[in-house]
Amino acid sequence: MLRIFATVPFVLVALPALGADISLEFSFVTHTSDRMSQQIGAGDAEKITAAKAFGVAEFADGRRAIKKFVYVSGGGAPIAGISNYTFENGDGITATFSVDETYTGTYTVVGGTGEYEGAAGSGQFKPAAVEGWGAGGDTLAWTGSFHLTTK
Repeated sequence: MLRIFATVPFVLVALPALGADISLEFSFVTHTSDRMSQQIGAGDAEKITAAKAFGVAEFADGRRAIKKFVYVSGGGAPIAGISNYTFENGDGITATFSVDETYTGTYTVVGGTGEYEGAAGSGQFKPAAVEGWGAGGDTLAWTGSFHLTTK
């Protein structure tokens, strides 16, 4: 009787830990590229502005991400919006945010893709001091962090 043995290759793939807690520190530069305002009353507090912006973030671990976001401000309310960070490998983090009168902001992570699929968590950001750049304007520098839990 002839016996035939076949070998089956075994491949070990590294997957992110389920339920992993992740902290990410980063700095980023943003630029508002498209802005539209509407006066709804007599004063500055009665003006609504909606804008689209983009930027580049550099994370403490050396990775970079493109940041795209939209925001609304005015009417006596703080700035609020939604932001997406897309890393060079295609993984991404999506977060809503709000910004107070000092330009200090908070993130609520609402999801992600790739390594960050199903991510939830929070974060914060604040203006970074960059010599030669004034406060306000269309191009700004920031520092920030995310604190995530992945599925």
